[in-house]
Amino acid sequence: MGGGIRCTQNPTTGEEWRRGWHPERVPGKGSDARVLVVGGGPAGLEAALTLGRRGYSVALSERNTFLGGRSVLESTLPGLSTYRRVADYRIGQINKFPNIDVYLGSEIQCSDVGDFDFSTILIATGARWDRDGIGKANRFPVKGWDQGHVITPDDVLAGQTITGPVVIYDDEGYYLGGVIAEKLSKQGLEVTILTPDPEPSPLLKYTSEREVVHQALLSLGVKLVTARRLVEVGTDEVEAHCIYTGKEIRLPATTVVMICLRSPNDGLLRDLRKTVADNRLNFTVHAVGDCYAPGTIADAVHSGHRFGREIDQRPIGDINYLIERPLVREANNWDQFGGTR
Repeated sequence: MGGGIRCTQNPTTGEEWRRGWHPERVPGKGSDARVLVVGGGPAGLEAALTLGRRGYSVALSERNTFLGGRSVLESTLPGLSTYRRVADYRIGQINKFPNIDVYLGSEIQCSDVGDFDFSTILIATGARWDRDGIGKANRFPVKGWDQGHVITPDDVLAGQTITGPVVIYDDEGYYLGGVIAEKLSKQGLEVTILTPDPEPSPLLKYTSEREVVHQALLSLGVKLVTARRLVEVGTDEVEAHCIYTGKEIRLPATTVVMICLRSPNDGLLRDLRKTVADNRLNFTVHAVGDCYAPGTIADAVHSGHRFGREIDQRPIGDINYLIERPLVREANNWDQFGGTR
């Protein structure tokens, strides 16, 4: 189907030959680096675990009082309870390693880093959902996006009180629009999914969930409005235009949930890099997961694992791949291969 091979639990999937990663074995550490991992979401947990397995001294700092980040928060949504296993497995493994220290409720500031003796700092602070409506269909902010009743999945997951009717503008096209619609519909709210895609959640065709999700939404009475681009958010309605004809429609909405782009929480990353550049400090700063580039949970886990594996390796260009080299055939020995000159 053209999709990448990734697994939320096993980050070595698809990399057994390409990068030479064994699913159950990691090499021993290649230096005495002490690593501070900032952020205990999927990427930070996997990075800390992999580094710990290799024998590095690791400190994992998380500003919340729980580990797991988005995998734990999203596990509270309908049908996603098993997402919690991404955190549960890694937390259980991390607790076995005396060389990994975990600090909850600890938000690291740029000024704090100088108080510790770390040679490597890894930023895994995730990303946040934007609510301005910019995405595939809109290259500029949607008019009216900054009103108080325009929210994001972060607000839904935080338990914000929501009133209906609700319009979910899903320009992402993956699973989150459908499960939020299901959650709000089960709360008795009138819900409409508005999307510029020709069908809701088109990316679910790659996970064989598309038909099941569509059936569930329709059985709950969720209204599906497709091939429409959100143009303006009013006080109690939204305006959308057909992506083919430009025809205008209006939908009632006292709450608008924007599911479009996510932006990295990279403020600390930028501050640290500037501090290192200005003061020539003796530690290196790196980013993994959604803080580096927002993606799926599986991508975040892969990113954290890759850092843990390659922290002490010399980079080979941009992509550290094993290469199949063709057999070199010298001209005077060509005949033995059954070829012709």
